[in-house]
Amino acid sequence: MKYHLLPDQRSDFASKQTEQRSPDGLMPYIFAIGSGSLFTIHSAGECYNPRHDRWLPIAPMSKCRSHAGMGSLGKY
Repeated sequence: MKYHLLPDQRSDFASKQTEQRSPDGLMPYIFAIGSGSLFTIHSAGECYNPRHDRWLPIAPMSKCRSHAGMGSLGKY
């Protein structure tokens, strides 16, 4: 895995792109994007609001995504 940095090397590559970001407007939601099956890749997504225990659709992405990931740090 060429992209995996050892803990002692991470500070050598610190930049604005590697800093932790936490947009306050997204904190109460969990997002599920993209995905696919054997024959189809999707561009759709949904967001979950834990306060209301409800999944809601979001606008589709401009491109289909598969094998992509995203994450969030914080309360949710």
